[in-house]
Amino acid sequence: MSISDIIHSIFRELFGYSADFRNHSHRIMIHNAVFLMQEGGIFCNDGFSFGWYKHGAYSQNLQQVLITTPQPQVEHICFSKVGQYVLNCLKECIITSHNGYSDVEWMELLGSLGYIINRWYQTAKTENVLRWLVEHKPYLDKNELNSIGLDVIQKYNTQTELSQRIFYK
Repeated sequence: MSISDIIHSIFRELFGYSADFRNHSHRIMIHNAVFLMQEGGIFCNDGFSFGWYKHGAYSQNLQQVLITTPQPQVEHICFSKVGQYVLNCLKECIITSHNGYSDVEWMELLGSLGYIINRWYQTAKTENVLRWLVEHKPYLDKNELNSIGLDVIQKYNTQTELSQRIFYK
């Protein structure tokens, strides 16, 4: 099983359809999803290095996998118990009602908020995180949805921290 098969399976598991990584939107979605999974303790391919980019978390190594990815050879992958738990937690974040943002914008919002609070401003007040987000991404300007997204990411962080204590005890 290749890393390509794993990435395709993650996408299908989270979004309910097959990815076409020639599609820019699909690449944005998977970059942010893999970043959040790694923040939740699940690493693909020994982990990808992520930085801040205009559409949220971005990994050049992951990008190379995506643009050189053939169609998957494996239809279904069984994830480990902890892997499935983290996927389910992330899926719960993704399916949270976000009318007003497209699915791609919602994933960008979640990945961006995860990056901001996990990498830069762990102790920042909510209003400061949300203000910083809109200053740097003015098109993500739906304050109510941004607050919901922040709540969702904070809950995800709590759930995945707890899972690491339970599963790796």
